[in-house]
Amino acid sequence: MKTKNTDLLLHFNPREIIDAMPGLVCIFKPDGTLVFVNREYEKHFRMTAGHFIGKNLFRFIPKKDCAFVKKNIASLNQKNPTATYQHRVIG
Repeated sequence: MKTKNTDLLLHFNPREIIDAMPGLVCIFKPDGTLVFVNREYEKHFRMTAGHFIGKNLFRFIPKKDCAFVKKNIASLNQKNPTATYQHRVIG
Protein backbone atom coordinates (compact mmCIF):
# COMPACT_ATOMS: atom_id res chain seq x y z
CA MET A 1 0.00 0.00 0.00
CA LYS A 2 1.37 3.40 -0.95
CA THR A 3 1.01 6.44 1.24
CA LYS A 4 2.19 10.02 0.93
CA ASN A 5 5.12 9.17 3.21
CA THR A 6 6.07 6.19 1.03
CA ASP A 7 6.02 8.36 -2.09
CA LEU A 8 8.12 10.99 -0.31
CA LEU A 9 10.73 8.42 0.75
CA LEU A 10 11.07 7.16 -2.82
CA HIS A 11 12.52 10.55 -3.78
CA PHE A 12 15.39 10.33 -1.29
CA ASN A 13 18.65 8.50 -1.77
CA PRO A 14 19.57 6.47 1.37
CA ARG A 15 22.94 8.25 1.46
CA GLU A 16 21.17 11.62 1.62
CA ILE A 17 19.16 10.45 4.62
CA ILE A 18 22.22 9.10 6.46
CA ASP A 19 24.29 12.17 5.58
CA ALA A 20 21.58 14.38 7.10
CA MET A 21 21.86 12.56 10.43
CA PRO A 22 23.88 14.27 13.14
CA GLY A 23 26.97 12.51 14.42
CA LEU A 24 29.39 10.02 12.97
CA VAL A 25 27.52 7.19 11.23
CA CYS A 26 29.24 4.16 9.73
CA ILE A 27 28.39 0.77 8.30
CA PHE A 28 30.88 -2.06 8.68
CA LYS A 29 31.30 -5.78 8.08
CA PRO A 30 31.27 -8.24 11.01
CA ASP A 31 35.09 -8.08 11.16
CA GLY A 32 35.00 -4.30 11.61
CA THR A 33 35.91 -3.37 8.02
CA LEU A 34 34.25 -0.07 7.16
CA VAL A 35 32.09 -0.07 4.04
CA PHE A 36 30.39 3.32 4.49
CA VAL A 37 30.93 6.52 6.46
CA ASN A 38 28.71 9.59 6.38
CA ARG A 39 29.79 13.14 5.67
CA GLU A 40 30.12 13.89 9.39
CA TYR A 41 32.98 11.32 9.43
CA GLU A 42 34.63 13.19 6.59
CA LYS A 43 34.16 16.56 8.32
CA HIS A 44 35.30 15.33 11.74
CA PHE A 45 38.48 13.67 10.49
CA ARG A 46 38.99 16.12 7.59
CA MET A 47 39.40 13.19 5.22
CA THR A 48 37.34 11.71 2.40
CA ALA A 49 35.29 8.54 2.75
CA GLY A 50 37.92 6.78 0.63
CA HIS A 51 40.36 7.09 3.53
CA PHE A 52 38.08 4.94 5.73
CA ILE A 53 36.54 2.40 3.37
CA GLY A 54 38.30 -0.95 3.68
CA LYS A 55 39.98 -0.03 6.97
CA ASN A 56 39.06 -1.49 10.33
CA LEU A 57 36.72 0.49 12.55
CA PHE A 58 38.87 -0.19 15.63
CA ARG A 59 41.77 1.68 14.08
CA PHE A 60 39.86 4.88 14.87
CA ILE A 61 38.83 4.02 18.44
CA PRO A 62 41.09 4.40 21.50
CA LYS A 63 42.30 0.97 22.70
CA LYS A 64 40.72 1.36 26.13
CA ASP A 65 37.31 1.94 24.47
CA CYS A 66 37.47 -1.04 22.09
CA ALA A 67 36.02 -3.54 24.60
CA PHE A 68 32.97 -1.31 25.10
CA VAL A 69 32.42 -1.01 21.35
CA LYS A 70 32.93 -4.74 20.77
CA LYS A 71 30.37 -5.50 23.50
CA ASN A 72 27.84 -3.28 21.75
CA ILE A 73 28.53 -4.90 18.41
CA ALA A 74 28.25 -8.38 19.95
CA SER A 75 24.75 -7.51 21.15
CA LEU A 76 23.53 -7.19 17.55
CA ASN A 77 21.36 -10.01 16.18
CA GLN A 78 18.34 -10.56 13.94
CA LYS A 79 15.94 -9.23 16.56
CA ASN A 80 18.26 -6.32 17.40
CA PRO A 81 20.06 -5.48 14.11
CA THR A 82 21.09 -1.89 14.86
CA ALA A 83 22.63 0.00 17.75
CA THR A 84 23.13 3.62 18.69
CA TYR A 85 25.77 4.54 21.22
CA GLN A 86 28.62 6.95 21.72
CA HIS A 87 32.34 6.35 22.02
CA ARG A 88 35.47 8.40 21.62
CA VAL A 89 37.40 8.43 18.35
CA ILE A 90 41.01 8.98 17.45
CA GLY A 91 41.54 11.95 15.22
